[in-house]
Amino acid sequence: MKRRLVTRHGRRVRGRSGGRVALLAIFLGALTLCVLSFGGALANLSQLIDADFFDAALAHELSRPSARADSLLEASLTPAVNLVEPSELDRRPSPSAKPSVEPSGTPKPSTEPGATEPPSTPSIEPSGAPSSDPAPTREPNAADLDPNIRTVTVAPGSTDGYCFSDGVYIKNGTKFDVDVRSYLEAVPEFEKKPHILIVHTHACEAYYPDGDDMYEPTDVERTEDTNFNVVRVGDELEKLLSERGFSVEHIREIFDYPSYNGSYTRTLKAIQSALDEDSDISIVIDLHRDAIEGADGSTWRTVSDVDGKLAAQSMFVVGTDEGGLQHPNWRQNLLLAVHLQKYIVDRYPTLMRPITLSPSRYNQHATSGSLILEVGTSGNTLDEALYSIQLLGGAMCDFLEELCA
Repeated sequence: MKRRLVTRHGRRVRGRSGGRVALLAIFLGALTLCVLSFGGALANLSQLIDADFFDAALAHELSRPSARADSLLEASLTPAVNLVEPSELDRRPSPSAKPSVEPSGTPKPSTEPGATEPPSTPSIEPSGAPSSDPAPTREPNAADLDPNIRTVTVAPGSTDGYCFSDGVYIKNGTKFDVDVRSYLEAVPEFEKKPHILIVHTHACEAYYPDGDDMYEPTDVERTEDTNFNVVRVGDELEKLLSERGFSVEHIREIFDYPSYNGSYTRTLKAIQSALDEDSDISIVIDLHRDAIEGADGSTWRTVSDVDGKLAAQSMFVVGTDEGGLQHPNWRQNLLLAVHLQKYIVDRYPTLMRPITLSPSRYNQHATSGSLILEVGTSGNTLDEALYSIQLLGGAMCDFLEELCA
């Protein structure tokens, strides 16, 4: 088709139809750039979702019985939990006493044959009776004095919204039926004393600066300085396990900086390399630090009072194949998590938050003993995280020694 030309001041120029074509070309070019940018954003979002789901997972366990929810997390949740405020910490009983968890009524049948579960509204009493002795006093740290820090102890107030048996709670974020009792009746098996690998997909995750534990931030609540991020907590766990005679490899490499995206991909390569060098590695612990922020901008600090000293509450996260990635042995990972959880809460009833079961696999297909371990939040101090891993790590050593005896 011929393009119509007009003459202006003796010069031949394109008519309006040509102008429309030019505008159309500009529009299509801009549209193409938008599509490319949107595609890149989607790819980044996908990696971010795969890289860090814990805020969403935590939302399932953080709710308050009060009429007004003052956190975005709390507003969307149904399971009832007890959140102990700082003023109540001094009145908490000693966690060395085993909690009284007495289901009321007749147990209802489980979805899996041969097992029973307690009813959805058992009476769950606090651990032991309040002590008449004065509560131990301690010097307040920087987190205590920060008005933006909200200090709580997360503990289920009922089994509603959880899979539960014998003190073990699982927040099931999948469509799989989970009978906790059947897992407790089974026994994790290791051919010999397991070799243990410790890694950190998000190694830069750091704790609340306090005392001598001050660091140069790499990003918000993050630092590359391994003296103050979760690698330091991994060092403590490595020391505990090694002193008890376990073969331990600790990968202290940082996989989440300068690029947070792709952290899990880089970590998987390191895990596979370690497994190639040591085929006896059967337990892989990916150690993280959590983060919880309220709607008012407050930072949540989850604690457990053990012998008058605050430990950061911790949590196991177990991945599955529901997200579409191959992970046929995830139930073996859950079996290990359930038994570890049971062993720890029998000794320290509030040290562990409920296990989170996730649709994503998070590199846990590498071995049948792979777990994510979240130690504290960004509101906890490093000292609280180190105390937590000392308690948790000691219980883990005892459990594995008994299991492999």
